Amino acid sequence: MIRFIYDEAGHEIQATASGCATEIAAELGVLINISYNLMRARSPEMAEFFKHRLILTMHPDSPTWDKDNVPDPSVGVKFVRFSNNQKEDLRG
Repeated sequence: MIRFIYDEAGHEIQATASGCATEIAAELGVLINISYNLMRARSPEMAEFFKHRLILTMHPDSPTWDKDNVPDPSVGVKFVRFSNNQKEDLRG
């Protein structure tokens, strides 16, 4: 499960993700598909722009995969995995 909250007033992000890597990737795919289809319903051109920008974001050299600027999990972004009914914090 992915939970993402952006506080516009405070410019703060709270994000959590739980499940295995496959489940998280599948959920991201669903979120991308929903976003794309909502945009496409209003503006097919904007949806295609979104698609191309997303493809650039997924490129291996994209800053998305920058390992040097990983935020401290204690500052708003935290990944958590549940297995065997026990919570495990993933910090890095």
